[in-house]
Amino acid sequence: MGAQFSQFFPPKPTFTEADVESQDSKVFLITGGASGIGYELAKILYQKNARVYIAGRSEERARQAIRDLKRPIKASADAFKAKESAASSANGGQPGSVRIVWTSSQMVELSAPSQGLIMSEVRAPPRDKARNYVNSKTGNVFLALEFARRTGSSRSIISVCQNPGAAATKLFRHTPWLNYVAFPLLHKASLAALTALYAGLSKDITLDANGCYIVPWGRIHKNLREDLVEAMIPAGEGGSGRATEFWDFCVEMTRDYC
Repeated sequence: MGAQFSQFFPPKPTFTEADVESQDSKVFLITGGASGIGYELAKILYQKNARVYIAGRSEERARQAIRDLKRPIKASADAFKAKESAASSANGGQPGSVRIVWTSSQMVELSAPSQGLIMSEVRAPPRDKARNYVNSKTGNVFLALEFARRTGSSRSIISVCQNPGAAATKLFRHTPWLNYVAFPLLHKASLAALTALYAGLSKDITLDANGCYIVPWGRIHKNLREDLVEAMIPAGEGGSGRATEFWDFCVEMTRDYC
């Protein structure tokens, strides 16, 4: 339980926006960047002169987020650019210079079924929104590792998954009673954004750490639930192969769109 407790009440972050070099010439695509943790992450990266794309379900909210980001940041971004050399982060093409950060949740370790996913529920989702949420976040853990396994030989892409931490966002907007109950455990979204910042930019995450799982506020988690670890090991290598099965399902479902 110690590993779970430390995710609810993490130690101080060791990697913050102050540790981020100029991101001039770097490109970031942030899903869910119109609000909450994604918005705070976009704000940090934009301050560092990155080119940031925000993806979401509402074009209107995304455009409003862009306006909000540009309004107070332009002056500080210009000042930062004047002091920093673009050459300080010019590492395009180097091994591991591209990262994919998948987002999960502590709810996976707390409430996912044995082996992480019940594939019949994936194929025919139940009406239980909470269960579907956990399934989707478990799926991200599996996909992050499978992507790392399948592209690792290229040594150009690092794929990791993160639990950003319990943050006060719009996640509970449809269940205000749950927000009230969880409030004592919630942190500022700007703090949770540091987990994603670590996942995307920290030099701690090398090619040797490809596929790792990151917890608040920027630590590599080495005590993932045992049955989840087993699920992420291919069947031919002593595991259950559940992650591979989920990957294959996703490939099948998205084949017509690729």
